[in-house]
Amino acid sequence: MNDELESQLLKVKDLILNNEVVIEYFKVKEEIKNNKYLMDLNEKVRLSQKEMSLAINDEKLYTIKKEEYLNLYNEYHNNPLINNYEYLKDEVYNLLSQIKDVLQ
Repeated sequence: MNDELESQLLKVKDLILNNEVVIEYFKVKEEIKNNKYLMDLNEKVRLSQKEMSLAINDEKLYTIKKEEYLNLYNEYHNNPLINNYEYLKDEVYNLLSQIKDVLQ
């Protein structure tokens, strides 16, 4: 890669990383990572989903596990910090998609 192209790519990288939405995305992502309650809840959701799939052959147990999973899932995804993260993730994706479209 020539020096001019690399220089221009670094400028684009800096523009992306200094974008308000991208900055906020990384900030919220870090908040979630440092939130023990949310991290534990996310792990419970993951384990509950696994238990639900393991109970697929037992209709009664599956129904119970599914209800447990949905309760945990809803608790996690209805958290305002998670909602904000999901919104920001979509915004960052849209920004990167726009950049990709310009480059094609």
